Amino acid sequence: MRGVLIMALAGIVLSTGGPIIRQVEEASGFQIVFWRSIAQSVLIFLILMVRERGGITKVFLGLGWPGISGSLFLSLAFFGYIFSITSTTVANTLFLISTTPFFAAILAWPILREKVSKPTWIAIMTASIGVMIMVSQGLSTGRLFGNVMGLFCALATALYIISVRYGSVRSGSTDMVPVVCVSGLIAALIAVIIEGGNIWISTNDLFWCVVAGAVQNGPGFMLFTMGSRYVPAAELSLLGLIEVIIGPIWMWLLLSEIPDTYTLAGGGVVLVAVSGLAFWSLYRFGSGPGK
Repeated sequence: MRGVLIMALAGIVLSTGGPIIRQVEEASGFQIVFWRSIAQSVLIFLILMVRERGGITKVFLGLGWPGISGSLFLSLAFFGYIFSITSTTVANTLFLISTTPFFAAILAWPILREKVSKPTWIAIMTASIGVMIMVSQGLSTGRLFGNVMGLFCALATALYIISVRYGSVRSGSTDMVPVVCVSGLIAALIAVIIEGGNIWISTNDLFWCVVAGAVQNGPGFMLFTMGSRYVPAAELSLLGLIEVIIGPIWMWLLLSEIPDTYTLAGGGVVLVAVSGLAFWSLYRFGSGPGK
């Protein structure tokens, strides 16, 4: 139950990314990733400093290979997200990212030995119908590069989920939150190298990049990582589809980007799948072992 609630909050926080990034006027994709990632890492580091006090070094050293791999995959997901959302519509990006549960479900069994339950498979299949409804019209208006980056983000996110889930449960580690800090540093390093050190942007763009990192991405993935302790990988990624549902609503309310009929219909189907999985998870928790 705690995991479901944490993931619901994570989805709400992460869903604000579209309207925030749309406020950036001139910065390149790599410049956005750099400043967004720096703000994210600073925020998480400060939180860990307050929480751990004198033991922060031990927390980072205890990440192990699951934490390092999770950090790398999450940093790559940042690039996929930014380059997708700046190359096609926000709805397109979110719908493509919603394929994450399929990648996670496929990888969960061989790596984590987590058997995907029948209700979870049913929810994934139901959500896929919703995604196909939305994508049937959305992809026709998107750019190929943006669509490819969206799928790349989904795959990288699934690998991040598998990594932190392994670190949280399989390897005996209890704290994968530092992954969010390290991933930001890795992404920032890659971005500044590719940009050749050209990271200076306008005050407006810098403000919104910092907001994206410190208000949306940092807190969102911190909650997401915390949720990995309680929810199996396939369910974790499926609950993350809350971001896909709410994201276009923010665009509609804040930027008057009105979702089309396909978006609303497909989003409704995804909502049914996610809600059904959430209620099933709560029922399973309340029923006790073997129920």
